[in-house]
Amino acid sequence: MIKILLILFLIPSIAFGSAATIGGVAVEDIDEIGGVAAEDIASFGGVTVGYNFLTDASCVGAWYMNADGATGETDRCSGGSENLTASGSMPTSATVPTNYSGASRDFEFTDDDYLGHADGGATDVGGAEQGLTFCAWFDVEDTTTDGYLISKWGTDAGQSQYLLKFEATGTVMEVRISEDGGGGTGAITGSDSVASGWHHACGVHDPANNLVLLYVDGVEDTSSAWTNGVGVTNTGAAFRIGTSENATSRPWDGLVDEVIVLDRALTAAEILGMFTFGIDGANGRND
Repeated sequence: MIKILLILFLIPSIAFGSAATIGGVAVEDIDEIGGVAAEDIASFGGVTVGYNFLTDASCVGAWYMNADGATGETDRCSGGSENLTASGSMPTSATVPTNYSGASRDFEFTDDDYLGHADGGATDVGGAEQGLTFCAWFDVEDTTTDGYLISKWGTDAGQSQYLLKFEATGTVMEVRISEDGGGGTGAITGSDSVASGWHHACGVHDPANNLVLLYVDGVEDTSSAWTNGVGVTNTGAAFRIGTSENATSRPWDGLVDEVIVLDRALTAAEILGMFTFGIDGANGRND
């Protein structure tokens, strides 16, 4: 990482987070500006900025969801290699969360389309005392059927690891995290309806406090004590966005933007920051 010594009042027109470079250096490679750590800068040139989770050491997979059709998604974590392959076609949409720019992708229930990669990569987060966070922006189009948003989960025995899904009953989100590979372990259902418009959701396993948590739109929706141990089971299920390991089980119907998986439990403040500023702190400006 690089330190940049700048006299801030001389360059008021530069927008940190929207500029590709500052002084010829890529924004994501700058860790200090004028003697201040980049993550401690609340605004730059009048543009509010947030923390860049893509450069966090715990980032094991992150995708802007801005490719088109049958094109996969590139992993945006620093040094990440968890690129996703497309099955079917998910067109780009210009509809994005409020105050965001860039694009999202449109999934259709009837098409069984999804993005994913095989088991065994960095998203295969599991083990004793293992923290875990997985988040996405979404806009549900069909509220009459359940839909799998982020999953390392299948209907066969031993395939349950972690899952973020839409539950048609109540039009709420649900988180499932398995300690033993069983389907019901660590399941919590939210109380806040997500039936209309864009919403942000995160599932969290917090081993330090022995909790499974669901966050919706930056705040805790519900949580539950982890009754079956403090580990996350490591299964053979593939990683999927838009469906499960079994491909046709509860396919997602709606828009999806900015998906991320981290191998630690984010704090409430960090999740609020991600909801406010996006996975890279730039509200989609780098999308």
